[in-house]
Amino acid sequence: PMAYLRRMRIQQMARLLCSTDLSIAEVARAVGWTDTKYASRCFHTTYGVSPTEFRRRHPTPPFDG
Repeated sequence: PMAYLRRMRIQQMARLLCSTDLSIAEVARAVGWTDTKYASRCFHTTYGVSPTEFRRRHPTPPFDG
């Protein structure tokens, strides 16, 4: 169950990084982690890049409003 929860949190982090301009700490808290460094390590283990690098490679789409 914990591995599943971790995977869901990491996937949600990726979605938030691509769709919002929240800070990494805010994204980590939004998915349920209070320790930003731990969240970043888990993210890096899964995606092979830091959350910051992931966001740089996947920029937020422009708002059509």
